[in-house]
Amino acid sequence: MSSVSIRELLQLHDGHVLLGFSILGMIMLYSSEGFGVLEHPGEPDDPQAASIWRLPIIKMLLNMPGFDLFECAQGLLGADSRKRTGLLTLRIPSLPIHLRNNALSADLPKTQTIGVDAEGRFRTAKLKEYPPALCKALAESFADSLPPISTEDLNPLPPDFKQCCLRLHSTNMGTSIGADCVAERK
Repeated sequence: MSSVSIRELLQLHDGHVLLGFSILGMIMLYSSEGFGVLEHPGEPDDPQAASIWRLPIIKMLLNMPGFDLFECAQGLLGADSRKRTGLLTLRIPSLPIHLRNNALSADLPKTQTIGVDAEGRFRTAKLKEYPPALCKALAESFADSLPPISTEDLNPLPPDFKQCCLRLHSTNMGTSIGADCVAERK
């Protein structure tokens, strides 16, 4: 830690707070019969490298009924590189099926997303956003986990609200990517 700058230390702090919040959220979902997914990069091959998947609290959750850990390669779902991704799931057993069904390729991309591009931007920046096929697999898995309901139990949407929702559909994903961390704190 002595070689970590103040800015890096603040970013580490933020990461720890977000991880704690995410784990607490999964525990609250567990205790309320809910379901969810916690995503983080896949476990590194180096046994000395840090990984949330090696934390005792994560291992404890994995011993509880309903929790599973899956790893996928986002490159099979449209990402520019392999991007190993760990998914801690709670009561979402169909996720591996949907990940497989939404794969866009049978082969991992050969592209490396390390270093900076010609404009000086980190090549990893574009990997911050999930590829649409991964989003679809997650959405289908969540939909499978919802309890069945009868259409008789549903109240119809007010027509003006329904029209507003229909206008929100977007296929323009944009090209800009936000910053990794807040550069300046207030």
